[in-house]
Amino acid sequence: MGRASHKVESTERSAQHELVFSIMTREVTTVRREMTLASAMEALVLQDIGHLPVVDEHRAVVGILSKTDVVRQALLTRDAVESDEHQATPRSELEGADGFHEDREPTTVGDVMSPRAICVKDSVSIAEASKVMSEHAIHGLPVVNDENRLVGFLSTMDITRWVAQGPVR
Repeated sequence: MGRASHKVESTERSAQHELVFSIMTREVTTVRREMTLASAMEALVLQDIGHLPVVDEHRAVVGILSKTDVVRQALLTRDAVESDEHQATPRSELEGADGFHEDREPTTVGDVMSPRAICVKDSVSIAEASKVMSEHAIHGLPVVNDENRLVGFLSTMDITRWVAQGPVR
């Protein structure tokens, strides 16, 4: 008995050919450098997101603020307070208007953000963007157009959702 021949349609999606524009998040919450860190933290928590692109008045990306940046700042602030006083500061004293300490100027996004945001163009492939994330050990990329204006954000979750959808038939 002969083997049955199965012909598979070549309509499967390919990460090498699919562009980030097709899967990125288009409605992106952004912040400005002068915004207080407390306000940015609220956006991160309430929207359950891990990154906030920092943009200028022309929507050009000038940095990125991640939950990791916020946690690092909290730890640095706590360590500075503890070393200044040679003892742990009660939590109530650390929770001021800017989320860290009342007698200091409010911490701004510009004080804490990563000033060198790694971005990708909206015309790059998902595979290429994934490679950038892997090489830099990051979980998200601001997506910019040819004028270097923010047009979206690509996260590992966007890629995971795309993979989970499976081949298009």
